Parts: sequence; structure tokens; C-alpha cells
Amino acid sequence: MPTVYECAKDHGAVIENWCSDLYIKFDPDIWKVLCDECPDGLRNAQHFTSHDGTRWIDVPFGYDPYWEARR
Repeated sequence: MPTVYECAKDHGAVIENWCSDLYIKFDPDIWKVLCDECPDGLRNAQHFTSHDGTRWIDVPFGYDPYWEARR
């Protein structure tokens, strides 16, 4: 089963991060894919709106490159 990061990246989602936290720009189609393909990885996910009005999905500790750099 892919990680949330892998799934979002594979489906062309806009991805940002802060340290190990993964931010995915909210899109209804991406959200459905994430829910279908990696629901376990979304257990702690939250939605938020940035100061410019953009909606995002915050996945704590979900930014894979952060962890890969520390192996």
C-alpha cells in the first residue's frame, strides 16, 4: 500500500511541506483518491485554509523525503 505522499505525488497533487509535515493542496478528486488508496495514512489528517484562502490537507509526519534523508 502506498504512503499518502506517494499516492499524492503519483496523482499530480500540489505538495508542500514543513519539516516532516506533508501539505497537499485540497482538490476533491485528489481527496477521493487518497481516501480510496491510502485511508490509514489519513487518520490524523486535518484540513486547513491558509492565509491566502487556499485549502490544504495537513498530514502530520507524512512527508517521506524528510524521513528518507534521515536514514
